[in-house]
Amino acid sequence: MQTSEARIEAKHEPTIRPERSSPDAVCRMCRRPLYDPWGMGDSLCCECGLNDELFHPEARWTDAENSPRAPPRAAKEARKKSFERTRSSQLAIVRLGLKALAAIAPSVAEERGAQMFFTPRRAPRWRPPAIPELPATAFRFSIADDEIACWSWGRGPTVMLVHGWEGYAAQLTEFIRPLVSAGFRVVTFDMPAHGSSTGRQVSAFDMARVIRAVAQVFSPTRAVIGHSLGGTATIVALREGLQAERAVLLAPGAEPKHFARALAALLGFSDARAEGMLKRIERRLGMSFDEASMLRFAPMMSVPVLVMHDPQDPEVPFKHGKRIAEAWPGARFEPLKEMGHRRMLRDVSTIKAVIAFIAKADGNQLRGEGKTGRPSSPSQ
Repeated sequence: MQTSEARIEAKHEPTIRPERSSPDAVCRMCRRPLYDPWGMGDSLCCECGLNDELFHPEARWTDAENSPRAPPRAAKEARKKSFERTRSSQLAIVRLGLKALAAIAPSVAEERGAQMFFTPRRAPRWRPPAIPELPATAFRFSIADDEIACWSWGRGPTVMLVHGWEGYAAQLTEFIRPLVSAGFRVVTFDMPAHGSSTGRQVSAFDMARVIRAVAQVFSPTRAVIGHSLGGTATIVALREGLQAERAVLLAPGAEPKHFARALAALLGFSDARAEGMLKRIERRLGMSFDEASMLRFAPMMSVPVLVMHDPQDPEVPFKHGKRIAEAWPGARFEPLKEMGHRRMLRDVSTIKAVIAFIAKADGNQLRGEGKTGRPSSPSQ
């Protein structure tokens, strides 16, 4: 099956390229030719190797608290403190380097900051989604210049699971079996520059194009469940014509400018350098931050939506999800408790509420509601 935007190859096992020996070896993270390997193990290119050194280990991608092999609490706390000290010192080095660069070449420092805004760190503990006794059909999509790893389970109307920034498909594994049992086909994938998909840089608008391309193959789409930036990308995809009957947004981000400013502060940029960095990001997006706000898109939506967010979310402010729900006609908003930013992806009660919302038969539809997120008439 092929479309103009996506080509797929069906396989019965996850497709992961084997490591190749020099001179044909590739970086195990970005899959680019490994012409100039990083010194630590020679399996990463210099850019990925540097990022890995600066930011590993990414313990936040694992559910160590619920793992049967979880270390004793004292050992875990000691390891966490050690990691935080290491990352703090490494971040201090990065900030010092950027400060020196800004002093002699401010435009270069601004451009480097803008590039970082679009460059996710791949989770080193990435794994493909796997369900015991429920095998997946694996695909690899070619979308523009990227190759996307994708998995599918079950039969019926499609429910798409969309991970967030620096995430991967397996983070939403707990949704799969209940959705299949409810009579849906479940499709999930690693976004470009994430997991086992190729690419180095990506934005919410790039992610939205991938959602739409995947939906073309696995139509009809009953619902999209998007987490974090995946929720933001879902809004963009709906605005650009994605046909879906329902949407679930888990801790969605509303204002890209908030995250750009947060990165500039993390990098230690002065106000002038931060403004320069933000202008470069806007040029890359092809629009201003005001134009890229989800609060501009939400009032135009007609798809029934469920928004869930924890007031104590440490990564995406609670007000982002709340304001999206307030701006979205007929939206249902449910504050969560003690779910943080990712625990909701494993919480049984949250998952049950999401599936109940998706499986519920449509009653009185919203005015002008169809299968697309666009308004039914230009006047809306």
